[in-house]
Amino acid sequence: IGVAAQLVGVRTSFLVVACYGVFYFLLALMLVETRSTSENDASSMTSRTRDAPLLLRRPAIQAAMLLSFARVWAAAVLVTFYPLLLIERGLSKALAGSVISTNALVGVAATLFVPRLSRRFSKEILTAIGLFAGASGLAIIPFADGIVASYLPPALVGIGEGLSLPLLICLLYKSPSPRDQRG
Repeated sequence: IGVAAQLVGVRTSFLVVACYGVFYFLLALMLVETRSTSENDASSMTSRTRDAPLLLRRPAIQAAMLLSFARVWAAAVLVTFYPLLLIERGLSKALAGSVISTNALVGVAATLFVPRLSRRFSKEILTAIGLFAGASGLAIIPFADGIVASYLPPALVGIGEGLSLPLLICLLYKSPSPRDQRG
């Protein structure tokens, strides 16, 4: 978006983001239906809807929701305010955009290492490390002067996103459903 902002202006460059959204919307329309088509679908859906409040009472779900909020908040702060700071510091819009894209690239790369890392370390520890990396990235923003140092905060936030998202999903998946719990 930084290159587009430099070429066509900031306001028009947000069409690039809109195009990404349309692309993923069209991609989602092509997903294969995986739900069962049995006659009990309506009662099954009602049962799952009734289980939602029970799920939100569980400490594991509450922790996962809080941690998910923390990881989303870190990324939102980074992509919202960090480019403005970089441009104020004298970086071009294109360079500020490339700095921010580091977040996504490192996040994808970190996700690829999750299976290997989770065989060596516990999922809880890796999730904590990921969230710590994201928080550290935000904490060092005021001190990241210079072009090369500007890439470190989004890289750390990317590590946080790349590690924490798949691990939080895994931790939730392995958590028993309300019907499977006793007491």
